Amino acid sequence: MNTAYLPFARKWRPQNFDELVGQAHIGQILKNAVKQKRVANAYLFSGPRGVGKTSTARILAKALNCEKGPTPTPCNACTNCLEITASRSLDVIEIDGASNRGIDEIRSLRENVKFAPVQSNYKIYIIDEVHMLTQEAFNALLKTLEEPPGHITFIFATTQPHKVLTTIRSRCQRFDFERLPVAAIASKLETVIQKEKLTVAPEVPHAIARAADGSMRDAEVILDQLASFAKKKITLDDISLLLGLVSQESVMEAASSIINKDPEKALTIIHALIKEGKDLAQFVDGLLQLFRDMLIMKTVAKPGQLIQQPEEVIQELARVIKPLSKEEIMYIFNHLTNAKELMKRSHAPRLLIETAVIKLSQRTSMKSLDEILRKVEGLEKKLRAGTHAVSTASQKPLPQKESAPREKPLYKDRVVDARSSVDATAEEPSRADEPDAGLTGETHCNIEQIKGQWALVVSTLKKEKMSLGTYLSEGRIVGLEGRSLILGFQKAHTFHMETLAEKETKHKIEKLAREITGCPLLIQFRLIETEGVAGQEGAREDLGNDPVINSAIEIFGGTIVEYD
Repeated sequence: MNTAYLPFARKWRPQNFDELVGQAHIGQILKNAVKQKRVANAYLFSGPRGVGKTSTARILAKALNCEKGPTPTPCNACTNCLEITASRSLDVIEIDGASNRGIDEIRSLRENVKFAPVQSNYKIYIIDEVHMLTQEAFNALLKTLEEPPGHITFIFATTQPHKVLTTIRSRCQRFDFERLPVAAIASKLETVIQKEKLTVAPEVPHAIARAADGSMRDAEVILDQLASFAKKKITLDDISLLLGLVSQESVMEAASSIINKDPEKALTIIHALIKEGKDLAQFVDGLLQLFRDMLIMKTVAKPGQLIQQPEEVIQELARVIKPLSKEEIMYIFNHLTNAKELMKRSHAPRLLIETAVIKLSQRTSMKSLDEILRKVEGLEKKLRAGTHAVSTASQKPLPQKESAPREKPLYKDRVVDARSSVDATAEEPSRADEPDAGLTGETHCNIEQIKGQWALVVSTLKKEKMSLGTYLSEGRIVGLEGRSLILGFQKAHTFHMETLAEKETKHKIEKLAREITGCPLLIQFRLIETEGVAGQEGAREDLGNDPVINSAIEIFGGTIVEYD
């Protein structure tokens, strides 16, 4: 008589705590609890699907009801153990919470818990997907959990523990089952392959483990399918054909094409995948996983378990990421993530991924943040050094050209009327404590030198008072008349100019300008009536001569494209 076929997921289910894959910590705690006779009345096993929750519940039931127990190592040979394994035990009742979720079922359970076990030490209720119970069912169960009979043990299993009532959770010992790592699943599959005497390619267990996404049950189901599908030897092509997966080789080639800026090759790979009927979303997921692994390798010296890839893939990743910076990898990762999100809502996902691949393949080189910071720090040092040199030089008499005429100090007989932009006569300041007191009438200022230091004047004023520094940044150097530096403002910034022209504010700016530029400067403010040479074009020239802006353009690879 032929016996029914037993699928791998049931045939190779763990039968004791030591056989649990990836949950050694839970197995050890439960073994100690049984050994020390500290078994709780209720347990809550939570975690993703296929990670061993129900299997652990059955092992615990065998540990409690084994004829040699309670024992942390059930014999799996006695009548009780064999009946629990075959789901035939009268004292171990398994209930599906999804199909027995009403209050009537729980009331029936409450009536049955009063009776002692038939042939075992404990009556054990295993309720799978317990979060599916209704509110009324939970309430009916609560009283039993509060004062359970000594011979009763509840084991609840769920993938969504947050949906279980807090009052129920608080009465259970909770164990959180971890998603299984790829290496652990692959190792178990190799054992199954050996015992089942299957012929497979060396890379197959790892590929199945990745496809299972942390679930041992899913991995065993896939292997079971492949054993029936493949004719002689199970290969990666069989996995791709059976599951519709995009091959690791195609994903790696596409990633290399993006890194090497070869859009033609990347587009060819996408075209081939579409022709084969592959899922482009799965292709993008594969790319994201690879670039995630690259980022980990660039960030962590010894990634260890952080990268769950075969050794040959890790070696290939180490080779291709050498020319890339972390910033460049993150740039690629972010664009692929955006493309994936847009693909979910688009009827033309091919266009989106092709556009993203072309853009990424034509990217410009990106400097790392550390490199940018080093350049900025170097720029700051140069500016400080230049300011110090100019200040030192200003302490010595500056040579004059013999042909340079002596000019009358304009600050004694001219001020700016901010409302009309017309110079008006003002009273001559006479106090010795005025900022411009004691200056001689000679002019020793160089406008190019002033332009080179003006950005530092503005930034220093911003540190003292942000609003004034912002107003001053709206002005542009129009010219130099004697010692008077002319700052032009457009009509839209009249209020800013008027604020800066106030006596105390104006003296503060003049003092700051003299300290930084080393020139005995005075300041005049004027409105710029039209967009002419003195306005827009003059301002463009100022930007081009500003060393801070020039250095920023060099560091970030930018250009001046527009100025208002």
